[in-house]
Amino acid sequence: MQLMSWQIARLGSRFGMLFEPYKQRVMHSALGRLLDRPMDLCVGMVEPDGTERTLPFTTHGKPLVNCEQFERFNSITYRGYSGKHNIRFELNIHSPFYPQDEKLCLLPVFYLEFRVHHVIHARWRQQAAEPDMKARLFLRIKRPDTQMFVDGPQMHMRYDSPLTFNADRGSPMPETNPPPTGGPTVTALERIVSLNPEAEPTPEGDGLTIEMPVTMPDQGSKWRLVWCAHVAEPVATVRRSGKDFPAALRYADHWPDIDAVVDEALSTRDDHLAHSRRIEKLVQQAPMNIAQQHLLAQAWQSYLANTFWLSHDDPGIEEDRCPPGTRKGWFSVIEGSRLYQSNLNAECNSAMFYLSMWPRLLKMQLGQFLERVHEHKQSGGLVVDHDLGTGLNMTGPGYDHASPTDQNADLLALMQAYGRWAGDASLIKQHHDTITGLAKFLQWADRDHSGFPSVGVSTTHSSRYSPAFRSSPKQTYLAIKRVVGLRAAADLLKHAGIPDVAPDAKSFEEDADQAAPSIVEEAWYGDHFMVCVDPAFTQEGADHDLANVYCIYNGNAELLPMMVGMPTAVPTDLLKKDLISGKRETTRRYGCCNTTVETDHLRISQNLWRDMLARYLHLRWPSSASHYWDMQVMGNTHLQSKGFVDAYITDNLAHYPRGVTALGYLLTGPRIIIDRLAPGAGGTYITIDPDRNYAARWPLLPLADWKAGKCPIAVVTADGEVRIESEIDRIIVHGQDKPSAEGLIG
Repeated sequence: MQLMSWQIARLGSRFGMLFEPYKQRVMHSALGRLLDRPMDLCVGMVEPDGTERTLPFTTHGKPLVNCEQFERFNSITYRGYSGKHNIRFELNIHSPFYPQDEKLCLLPVFYLEFRVHHVIHARWRQQAAEPDMKARLFLRIKRPDTQMFVDGPQMHMRYDSPLTFNADRGSPMPETNPPPTGGPTVTALERIVSLNPEAEPTPEGDGLTIEMPVTMPDQGSKWRLVWCAHVAEPVATVRRSGKDFPAALRYADHWPDIDAVVDEALSTRDDHLAHSRRIEKLVQQAPMNIAQQHLLAQAWQSYLANTFWLSHDDPGIEEDRCPPGTRKGWFSVIEGSRLYQSNLNAECNSAMFYLSMWPRLLKMQLGQFLERVHEHKQSGGLVVDHDLGTGLNMTGPGYDHASPTDQNADLLALMQAYGRWAGDASLIKQHHDTITGLAKFLQWADRDHSGFPSVGVSTTHSSRYSPAFRSSPKQTYLAIKRVVGLRAAADLLKHAGIPDVAPDAKSFEEDADQAAPSIVEEAWYGDHFMVCVDPAFTQEGADHDLANVYCIYNGNAELLPMMVGMPTAVPTDLLKKDLISGKRETTRRYGCCNTTVETDHLRISQNLWRDMLARYLHLRWPSSASHYWDMQVMGNTHLQSKGFVDAYITDNLAHYPRGVTALGYLLTGPRIIIDRLAPGAGGTYITIDPDRNYAARWPLLPLADWKAGKCPIAVVTADGEVRIESEIDRIIVHGQDKPSAEGLIG
C-alpha cells in the first residue's frame, strides 16, 4: 500500500504513535494523540558500502527505495529497498490486543521487529546473493525536551508531558502552533529494550545498533525490541457519585513503575504476540474486500488512540486513599478533534466493538451515564447528559446544545442491546427507576400526540445546510428513534423483576405503537421519508426542499434492536425503500452525503451504519468501502495527517473514533442476532444468515470463549451450505434450521 499517515495505539493506555512519512517524523507520547510531540525516528540500515538508508520518519540519511506499508488489525509493517544491493529492509510495530484480557491490552508496550534479506530481482536489476553479507541496523531518536541515555542494549527516555491541549483542538502542528507552556505536567518514562543482547549503543549515544546477517527471504533473522512507557501520576479528573476524583491510567494498578512494565513485556512477549496474531488471523480470514480491510485496520487503531481506561478511588470509601486492589475503573472514548468524552451518539457507533469483543466495556460506560441523569420538572422524567466531559476533565457534559430526545433514546437502546446481547439484566434491575424517568421524558416530548417529538429536538448533526434536519420540530429521524427508545424502555422494565413497573412498561409500549403508524402516514412521500413534517417547512410557501429531501439517517435507530431480535418500529418494506432511494440520490465521491441538499457534507461512520442496517434488512448492493477509503487516503497523504477522518473538508472530524463502526462488517456479514434474554427454554436465541452466493469463513466473534481460545466460525461452502466450526452455543442457521416461533424478526 502507498505510504500514508498511520496511527498505532494501545487500548485505554494512551501510549501511541502517529507515523507521518510526508512530514518525516512520528508524533509520539506516552499520553498519545492530543498531547503528543514530534519525534525524529531514524530507523534503517547501513549498506555494505557505508551508505545509510532510512525510512521516511527522519530528516537524516538517504531514503530507502520504494517505501511502502502493510497493515494488519494490530500491526503495521514498513518496507524499503537498497536499490544498489537488492536488500529489503522491514520494520514491524505490533500493538498486542486480545479481547477481554485486561492486562494484555492495558500493558503500555509496542513490540518491534527489524528484518533484512536479499531480493534477487528488483526493477529488472538482478543481484546475486553475496555469501555472508551483513548489514548494520539502527534505531536513533531525537525528541524535544527529552532526557535520553543508553545503557547496554537499553535506551531510556524521560520527559514532562503537558496536560493541556493545543489551540487547534487535538491536531497538534508544533511547527506553526507551539505546545502551551506553564500548565500542569506529568512525568513520562519510556524504555526501549533489545531482546538481541549483542545490540549496542550508537556512537552518538542516541539509540541502538546491531549487525545482522542478510538472509534469504524464507529465513528468519530478526532484531527484536520492546518499547515500553509509564506514567504514574493522575492524568484526568472524573466525577463519580457527585464527587470529583483524580484518575490515573489503569495500568498503574498492575505495574507501578517502568521496571515492572518492562519485566511484564519481556516475560509475556511470546504469549501476547501469539494471542494478538490469532485475532489478526480471525479478522483477516473474513471475506472483506481490500478497501474494507484497510478501513477496518485504520479505524481500529484510531479508535484505540481515543480510549481512556483509568482508575480512581472508590466513592464509597471514606479514607483519603483506597486500599490496594479496591480502586474503581473508568472507561471512556474521547471524540477525536472534538474532544468530547464518550458522546452518547458516538458510543452507539462504538457498540460494534463492544458487542463484537468486549461487552463489559459497554456496561462500564452505561453505568457512568446512568450516574449522569437529571430531573426534568416539566415532564416529571429524567434526561441524560450528552457526554461525560471534555478533554481530561470528565466531570460534566461539554456539549453546549442539549439534545435530550436523541440522548435518552440512545441510552435506552444501548441498554437494551447490551442486556439482551450479554444476557445481563443487572443494570436493568439496579436502574429501573432511571429507565422509567428517561422514557417519561420521551413520552412528554411529543406535545401534540402526533407521533413526532416537538421539544428537546436539537440534534448533534453538524449540518450547516438543513435546519429541517438539525433542529426542527417533528423530525422523522428523531420520531423513529423515540419509538425505538420507548419500546426499549418497555422491554427493559419487563426484565426488571419488579411487578410495580408493569403499568409504566405498558404505557410506553402503547405510546410507541400509536406513534409508529402516524410517522408513516405523515412522513412517507413516494419512495422515501421526509426529514421532518414541521408545518414551518411543509405548509404552502415554506421551503419544501429542506423537508422533502432524501436522507440516509431516517432508519438509524432500527439497527441495534434488530441485532437483538426486536421488530422494527416502521415497516421493513418502507425502510428498505428509504435506504435504496436515499443511497441513489445522495451518493457522491466519498460516500453518501447526509441529505440531498448537503452535497459535500457527509459522515463516513453514518454511511457505515446505514450499510449495516441494510444488511440486516437483507438488502444487497455493491460495497461502497472504496469510496470511504478514498477519503481516508485523501486525508492522510501529502501534508494531510488526519487519522480516521469522518467528514469531508467541510468539517474537522479528525483522528476520530467512530470509524470503529467498520467492525460491524464482522457482525452484519454473517447477520448474527443474539438474544440471551429470549423467552422460552434456555433463554438464548442466536441466529445467523450469511450470504450464500460465495464461499466464506465468518468468525463469530461475539460467541467466542476468549479464555479458552475458541471462536466459532460460520463456513459457507461452495454449494451454499453453512456449517459451524467449533460451535459453543446453539446457533440457528436461517434456511437450514427451522427457527422456533419465539424471537423471530418482525
